Amino acid sequence: MQRLRQAPFALGFGAPSPSPGTQAARRQGRTDPTGTGPWRLPAPVVTVISVPGPGPSHGSGTHGKQGTTNSFVRRVGRLLGWLLVLAALASLAYDLVRVAQGGAFWLSPLGQIWFSIDPGSLNLSQAVIERYVWPPLWDPAILWILQLPAVFVFLLAGLLLLLLLGRSRRRFGRRRWFR
Repeated sequence: MQRLRQAPFALGFGAPSPSPGTQAARRQGRTDPTGTGPWRLPAPVVTVISVPGPGPSHGSGTHGKQGTTNSFVRRVGRLLGWLLVLAALASLAYDLVRVAQGGAFWLSPLGQIWFSIDPGSLNLSQAVIERYVWPPLWDPAILWILQLPAVFVFLLAGLLLLLLLGRSRRRFGRRRWFR
């Protein structure tokens, strides 16, 4: 495993190197620039990342440090999901008010609503994505999403967040049903 982390020339590829003190080694530039000795590679550095696994609080009613973070992310995600569902209802109400004023019924595209709220941020986001992220991301992908009805975009994103970050299934696990 250690051999895989070293540089390719340290694995023995290429011509065998002469001893560091010989004239051939000096001609090939294999000595230290200060002239004090052979050029040596530093020892390979291996970084170990420790990921905490499920601790004693995993699955129990009390939450430790790990459970608190998971619970916080889940709550914020669910709050964002509910806000997106409310945005979908507000967009539908906007379309229904327009129908009540005598207009034809059609669902407003997300881009039109965004442009009516703040056109500068729409133009800025387009410039940033095309210039700094990836130009094809704006034209086929994001432009297509902006042309979809806002009700569907908000509702789909909100329900997806609510389904993915819904209540923990452990609360309704074995203890309750198979006791």
